[in-house]
Amino acid sequence: MSFSFLPTTNSTTTTTTSTVRMLPTRRSESHSPASRCKSAGHSSSSLSNGFIHSIPTSAASSTQRVNHRQGSLDQLIFKLLTGKPKCLAKVLGGSGVLNTSKNSVAIQTTPIVERDVVSSLQNCSEVRYGANSKPRITNITFSTVTSATGLPTVPAEPNKARSSSYWKTEASHSQSSNNNDTHGTSVDLLRKLSVSRKESGSHVDTVVTTIDGQRYDTKELDSDPDFQEVAEWAFPIFQISRKYPKTVLSRLTYNIFQQAELFRIFKVSPLKFFNFFHSLEKGYWEIPYHNRIHAADVLHGCYYLSVHPVRPQFGVAKSPDSLLPAPQTPAASIMSQMSTLELMALFTAAAMHDYDHPGRTNAFLVQVEDKKAILYNDRSVLENHHAAESWKLLCRTENHFIENLDPAEMKRFRYLVLEYILATDLKQHFEIIMTFNDRIPDMDLQVESDRLLVGKLLIKMADINSPTKPYGLHRQWTDRICEEFYEQGDDERKRGLTITPYMDRGDAQVAKLQDSFIAHVVSPLAQAMNESGLLPILPGLENSELWINMNHNHRKWKEEIESTYEPTTTCNGGSVNGVIEEESASTSDSPDPRRDSPSLDSELSQ
Repeated sequence: MSFSFLPTTNSTTTTTTSTVRMLPTRRSESHSPASRCKSAGHSSSSLSNGFIHSIPTSAASSTQRVNHRQGSLDQLIFKLLTGKPKCLAKVLGGSGVLNTSKNSVAIQTTPIVERDVVSSLQNCSEVRYGANSKPRITNITFSTVTSATGLPTVPAEPNKARSSSYWKTEASHSQSSNNNDTHGTSVDLLRKLSVSRKESGSHVDTVVTTIDGQRYDTKELDSDPDFQEVAEWAFPIFQISRKYPKTVLSRLTYNIFQQAELFRIFKVSPLKFFNFFHSLEKGYWEIPYHNRIHAADVLHGCYYLSVHPVRPQFGVAKSPDSLLPAPQTPAASIMSQMSTLELMALFTAAAMHDYDHPGRTNAFLVQVEDKKAILYNDRSVLENHHAAESWKLLCRTENHFIENLDPAEMKRFRYLVLEYILATDLKQHFEIIMTFNDRIPDMDLQVESDRLLVGKLLIKMADINSPTKPYGLHRQWTDRICEEFYEQGDDERKRGLTITPYMDRGDAQVAKLQDSFIAHVVSPLAQAMNESGLLPILPGLENSELWINMNHNHRKWKEEIESTYEPTTTCNGGSVNGVIEEESASTSDSPDPRRDSPSLDSELSQ
């Protein structure tokens, strides 16, 4: 909340007065000065119309008056803080800037986004929104008809195109160069009054201790060399997980939130942030594959795919008769096309997407009539469970790091998180790909439904990214998923059930499993994203490294099959899909290895 004391003159008296004009802070995603609300002018004599109140600058009372020329500035500030507008002292926060003149005092502050400040504003009877003031709303412009969410239409304001410049540190709104140096002591005193009320876990603290005693030093996290390669596709996730076995997910999430400046944009409390994400990673089971390391890997995949520049081929008119090449789309990151709310929802959903995973497939839970399958009517059982349980965890008071979202943002955030998590159900895999392919000619990233569809592709690719990683990482993930499958096979044997194909540790067929998984699940998604220009191509490469790695790994598994099995042996795509998660099937052909650059592939083979 910002305050400014503007001098006015009363024609009937000789007392000089100042109006207190309280400007409501509108927290937009950019937090740029231009996005702040401007209040209209009001009469200085009105005490009940909106934010306008008259206060004598001399702070006169029946027994005492303070003279501007002879009184001390410190006394004047004390009077203003403890005088008629009693709620003024409650809401001062952040850094204060003091401007003085003969007949006026100007104080501008940056608000502390804390619950007690918000409640003090609501409980203050002297300060309330006037008829001409605007409520705080986000600068995300929702569509007029939001049939998918059922949300009411939000009053629209001019929507700014988000760009990476929105993530720059916001310039100071005050010009301290105009202040007199003689009043430096008073300014320091005012700042001390502002910061003295900040609670543990706010932005000024560097050490955060979670509710269960886990300690995080944000200075160390900001300079941790282990996370300097977070923008690399070959991010050493297993190496970092060995160093931080219990906190790999929370540390990576903090680093990515910092990179995107989501703490600053949404005024996220580090204490509640770490409370939630540490509780979240503790809720992942100690199983071979669907653990907190996998959640961190999916989060990293979403970050990589969204932060690097791409050239989306959306809405490009295809004219076979034209001799001119199609116009080249300017390179820009998907992150710059998404709103920051959508971005925070995507990263949060990636961290939450396999919470409390039991290491068994949906088909298994349905077959044994698990209570989760009964609860969710055998439909997207695990995905519904992950979303529901992790959201309950988020809603706990000590974990609610999104508390500063307004009601419209909160509903939108929840909707996006649920959509992203449910999209990881492989039963929707081919439906999402076909919807995307059909939508490409008319797709526009300025449309929220199209951005949602792209976000689903990102989290899906991040979820099944193992075959697109360098072979060393891919092999470790393969060993982990096979071990988890074998544990399910052991459970099926104990229950007297038919062992699911490829889950019998006595009949391991790893190469056949990976060959079919890449050909029928990973390749169709990678091909759709590659042809639409959504896979980043780094300088020096002709294709995306995801595409290069996938084809290289696929060839290695084919070579192993040829050297181990009969040449006539084939894989059943439908059975493999049932093994992985769902009952979906595909007849997609394997990708053509000749599409890769021979020179690059030979280097990878070496």
